[in-house]
Formats: sequence, C-alpha cells, structure tokens
Amino acid sequence: MSFEELLKMAQEGNVVAQSQIGADYFFGNNILQDIEKGIYWLTKAAEQGEGFAQYNLGRIYSDNTHTTGDLRNIEKAIYWYTKAAEQEDAGAQNNLAAIYAHGTDIHQDINKAVYWLTKAAENGHAKAQYTLGLCYDNGNGVPKDHEKSFWWYLKSAEQGYSKAQFEVGYAYYHGIGVAKDIEKAYYWYTHSAQLGFDNAQHNLADLYFNGIGGSKDFSKAISLWLKAAEQGYAPSQYNLGIAFYNGIGVLKETKMAIYWLSKAAEQNFEEAKQFLTHINKD
Repeated sequence: MSFEELLKMAQEGNVVAQSQIGADYFFGNNILQDIEKGIYWLTKAAEQGEGFAQYNLGRIYSDNTHTTGDLRNIEKAIYWYTKAAEQEDAGAQNNLAAIYAHGTDIHQDINKAVYWLTKAAENGHAKAQYTLGLCYDNGNGVPKDHEKSFWWYLKSAEQGYSKAQFEVGYAYYHGIGVAKDIEKAYYWYTHSAQLGFDNAQHNLADLYFNGIGGSKDFSKAISLWLKAAEQGYAPSQYNLGIAFYNGIGVLKETKMAIYWLSKAAEQNFEEAKQFLTHINKD
C-alpha cells in the first residue's frame, strides 16, 4: 500500500492507518520527517484507543532522542504508556516500570515498578523477565528468592536474551536457585558468549582455561578472553596480559602483556596495576 493510500484511509477515520501515518511522519519512515504531523496523527489514533499509537506517544514523551526538539514530558509519557499497558502492551508495561523504578522527574515508586514489570514479564517481554529476575536475585522491591530469580532468568534466556543466558549459566555453575550443573553452565555461557556478552565470554574462558568439567583448552580460553578484552572487559584484559607474560596458550610476549595489563589498569583493575609494578621492577 502506498503512502498516499494510507493517508487517505487515515483521513477517512481508519484508526490503524492514523497510527501508522503518525509513526511514519514522526520517525521519518520513507518520508520526510514531520514532527508536528506525526504527533497530530498519533494523538488522534491514541485518543481512540489504538495501542501502538499510545505506546509510541509514551516513547516520544519519555525520550527526545528521535525528535528535533525537546518534547520530553514525563506526565504525558506515563499517561500514554499506562493506556497502552492497560491493553497488555508488554513494551509499554516494561517502559512504565522503568520510569517508576528510576524515579527520574517523578517520585520513585518501587511497588508500581514491580507491578508493571511483572505484567510485562508475564506477557513474555524478555528484558522485563530478566529485570524481574534481577529483582528477585537482589531483593529489590520483592523478597529475595533465588528460585524465582532463576525461573525468570530462564524464561528470558530461552528467548535469546544474552544477559539472562549469562545469569542462567552462572546459577548452574554455582548452584544458586537450581541444582549445580557444569554441563548446563557451559551450555548457557556459550549461548550468551556467542551473542557477544563479555561477562559470559570471560567466565566461559575461565572454565576452558582451568579445565572445569573437562580437559583444559587454552586456545579457546585465549580466544574468548580476547573477545571480551576487545570490548573493554577489564578482568579479561588482565587474564590476557598474564597469559602473554607467561606464554600460556600464546607465545610469550612481554610487549603484548604490558599492552593488555595497561588496558585493565586504566580501568583501575587493581591486580593489573600491581602486576605492572612487578614487571617494571624486573
């Protein structure tokens, strides 16, 4: 359907078309961006109960990064997010929870944050499931409960959310909220690492380096530490520096050792600072 046809439908009162036209205008989707027209059509649709428009207005009023001017208005954001959330829009529920949790420009309300976060998680929102897992893990707004925490982490992990996959791997490795299982720890760390999550790359490298649950594999360990180190993860930068210094899994190379140890030290990683002092003394 062409833009002209969609616009005609919107002008004739089709609420879905109004919502889509509003989004197209506001975000400049295949047309010249027009903030004013975008707000006009999105509001028209939202006032008739169109959930996608309500969600988009919530986004617009809570974050001005997509605008040419500052449209941030947290009261309007809460209003429209709430309208969409009441229609079981999981994204709106998650974002509403974040507003209440952070308390930016409004009074922080942890109870409302947990309420909407739970609704979003129950509606299958992966990030909300992960965040709710964190809440139960740390006792933020809910009683600390590692079994519930693991359950929500797993729900999120099964949808491919890398941070949750890391937490599931960590739980299996340490036996937190679930029976200890090294094989499953490898499984979930690997999935998270493949998605580029540096914590998982680091922990998986540690398993391979130390031969936990199997034989040692220095080559895999170095490869994974390198991936995490290149993302700026200080513990991996330190381990990589030590590996180069001692020639474990790589050729002994003091210059590379100093390079990676310095990277970690720049982030105030204390062990790296101490080892650099030791090298300089030599």
